[in-house]
Amino acid sequence: MEIVILEIPKAKRIYKKNKQNRLSQWMMFLDDPNNGEMSRIMKSNKEIREANEELGKMSKDERLRRIAELREKGRRDYEAAIDFAEEKGIDTGKKEKSMEIAKKMITEGLELDFIEKMTGLDKETIQKVKEEF
Repeated sequence: MEIVILEIPKAKRIYKKNKQNRLSQWMMFLDDPNNGEMSRIMKSNKEIREANEELGKMSKDERLRRIAELREKGRRDYEAAIDFAEEKGIDTGKKEKSMEIAKKMITEGLELDFIEKMTGLDKETIQKVKEEF
């Protein structure tokens, strides 16, 4: 497994000092392939020129563009589903903890109004918990 961190601002500083630095040229391309400086870079860097041409072809190809959009949508949907599941799990955990506290309060003989106020549970839920005993 390998983790790569791209520091675009750092690459831009490196490029300003050394315009022949191939890695910083690629970073500039990844940041903004339509940047005015890219046309100068593409004159001397064949690989970036070819990558830009391929990017242009992909942008014009409706099918490839649709595939890319669907991949991006799938990634966003997956992330949203994970976020929703985490929130739902947290909410469920909070409710279970409140019910556990309500059971202890019922065992201690405390009033339902007080239990409702302390746990945030509604009276019907507290009554169901009480009936379980």
